[in-house]
Amino acid sequence: MRKMLNKYGFFIAFILVSLEVVAGPPSPGPPPPPGLPIGDGLLLLFAVALFFGFYKIYISILKKKRLV
Repeated sequence: MRKMLNKYGFFIAFILVSLEVVAGPPSPGPPPPPGLPIGDGLLLLFAVALFFGFYKIYISILKKKRLV
C-alpha cells in the first residue's frame, strides 16, 4: 500500500509542476553569441579530425602487429 501512495504522490506532483510550467509566460531566449562565427574553421576542423582518425587507426594497427 505504501508503494502505491508514493506512485500517486509523484504523479500528482508531476502534473501540478507541468501545468505551472505550461501556464507561465514564455521565457526570453538566450543572448546571441558575442560575434563568433561557427562556420569559419569548419573545413579545418574536419581535416584535423580526419587526420587524427587515420593516426589512431594506424597506431592501433601497429599495436596489433607488435602483439603477433
